[in-house]
Amino acid sequence: MKFLGRDGHLTQQLYRLEIWPNYIKNIKLKFFSANIRDYLGSRKSDSNINHGIKQTVENDAPDFWAFNNGLTVLTHSYSVGDKTIVIQGLSIVNGAQTTGAIGTLKKLPDEKAMVQARFIAVDSSSEYLIENIIRYNNSQNKVEAADFRSTDKIQKRLKDEFNSIPEAEYEGGRRGSTSDVIRRRPNLLGSYTVGQALAAFHGDPITAYNKKAGIWINNKIYDKLFNDNTKAAHIVCCYGLVRAIEAKKKQLQLKANLTRDEEKNLFFLRQRGAIFLTTYALSYCLETILDRSVPNLFRISFGVKCTPTKAIENWKPVIDALIPFVEHLNPAINNGLKNQSDIEQAVSTFNSLAKSTRTFNSAVFDIFKNKIVAP
Repeated sequence: MKFLGRDGHLTQQLYRLEIWPNYIKNIKLKFFSANIRDYLGSRKSDSNINHGIKQTVENDAPDFWAFNNGLTVLTHSYSVGDKTIVIQGLSIVNGAQTTGAIGTLKKLPDEKAMVQARFIAVDSSSEYLIENIIRYNNSQNKVEAADFRSTDKIQKRLKDEFNSIPEAEYEGGRRGSTSDVIRRRPNLLGSYTVGQALAAFHGDPITAYNKKAGIWINNKIYDKLFNDNTKAAHIVCCYGLVRAIEAKKKQLQLKANLTRDEEKNLFFLRQRGAIFLTTYALSYCLETILDRSVPNLFRISFGVKCTPTKAIENWKPVIDALIPFVEHLNPAINNGLKNQSDIEQAVSTFNSLAKSTRTFNSAVFDIFKNKIVAP
């Protein structure tokens, strides 16, 4: 395809990748002279984009051209033949990571691997046009990790379920709308916050605090939290607990003349990861609070008519009853929230203390118990 502009012209084609590595190794960073960044390297990780590019070239060579965004290349001039393109001057303004990933492969790409490339011929005197090509080819809304799950069937179902929950809006990993106006969404349960709440509630505060994007990237973690058992009402319950703990922290921060015990509680809640550790501690205590077995945490909810605001209010009395014991969670967080064994020991101690006060707190716990609709 060829296009003409006011001060330049463009051709867009598919090109074989097997010839690239040698060119890239010889020319090196000169390829990226007009790019806003050079090749950033790769490492073996699900979250590393350049590692993913390499895997796609190696495992899905025939379809690479469809999976990859391709390249935008500035040149002084070009001429297109039947099977060749001759160019004068070359700088990749978008696609440095694709180019670098391909150029650092240990072996040549399969002959079926191809990439889309746009060659834009621009007169070197057209500085304004060149600057804008570089700017607009590198100015995009950041793609978040959760965006890649937006077409997942679980997320689609959850979004449908949230339509029945009052005063609640859920993105399901999908951001945006047809409107040009960015509006405030006071009832929105953000995808990352939902993932963190589920992770903490289901026993993984380390991931909740340290790996909020990983929840959406790592298939094993994602499938553990977002599966056929995950319901919108349960998400509201988990979300409500996290927000209620945050509200308790804020209440203590705003209160004048704290008691010694309140100072200890606030000191704990201010530590990194404390909100999610406390979330797990309270979910761990559910059998004590409800005075019955809880074989499936995913079935715990306040019902489909409970708003997130009401869920927060439902949790507050339970938090007030058990907040005196949070200092016993300190061993799990003193050196950073990173040791699951320390966490399990700490929440077990927390639960033992909750059990010891079950009779004293029976009125609070029984009111909460009556609000849970899980069979």
